[in-house]
Amino acid sequence: MLFMAVKVANRHCLVVGGGAIAERRVQTFLKEGAHIRLVSPKVTARLAELARNNKIEWQKRTYAADVLAGADYVLALTDNREVNRQCVKDAKALGCLVNCGDDKDKCDFMLPSTADFTQLDIAIRSRGASPRINKLLRQDIEERYAPVDQMLVELADLRQLVKDRLETPKERRAFWQSQFTRESLRRVIQGQWRDVKEGLLHAISSIGIKS
Repeated sequence: MLFMAVKVANRHCLVVGGGAIAERRVQTFLKEGAHIRLVSPKVTARLAELARNNKIEWQKRTYAADVLAGADYVLALTDNREVNRQCVKDAKALGCLVNCGDDKDKCDFMLPSTADFTQLDIAIRSRGASPRINKLLRQDIEERYAPVDQMLVELADLRQLVKDRLETPKERRAFWQSQFTRESLRRVIQGQWRDVKEGLLHAISSIGIKS
C-alpha cells in the first residue's frame, strides 16, 4: 500500500457518526485546517462543545445521501455497518474520497497513528493487526526522536549556508552525505546535537564562499 500526505486545509470533510472515533478524526482534521460537517443524531460531549463554539457544523440527524453535497472527504464512522456501507457507496458514486471505520478494504485513504512533533511527521500503521502496538510505537518514537525534531529548525539554517556556498544539487548532496551520516543522527538522538552542529559549521566554513 502506498502512503501519501494530502493537504486538507480549507477542504470540506463530512464525518458521519458521533462517537469516540469520530471525535478523534474530527480533531485531527481540524488541526489541519479542514472544514468539518458532522452528521449524527448523538455526539460526544467534546464534539457538542466544538459545535457550540462554531468549530464544526453539526447536523443532528441520521445519514441520508443528500448530506454528501459539497464534501471532498467522507468518513463513515457510525456503529451501524449497513449505514457505513451505504455511505461509502453513495460517496464513491459522487467521486468523494472515503474512509470507512469498520472496513479498511473500502477505504480510499487511511489515517495511521502519527507521532506528534512540530517539525517532523512519522506515521505508524500495523495494517490493523494491533492498535495497542501502534500506540506504544508512537509513544516510543515521540520520546526517542524529540531531539531530532528540535534539531530540524537549526538544520534548516545550516542547509541554507551550504546552499549559499555550493552551486549545484550534486555538490550539496555530496556534502551532506559525507558530513551528516547515520552516526551523526545517532549522536543527535543521544542529545549531542551541539557537538554535531559544531562539526557541521566547521565543514561549512571550509567550503569557501562561492564566487
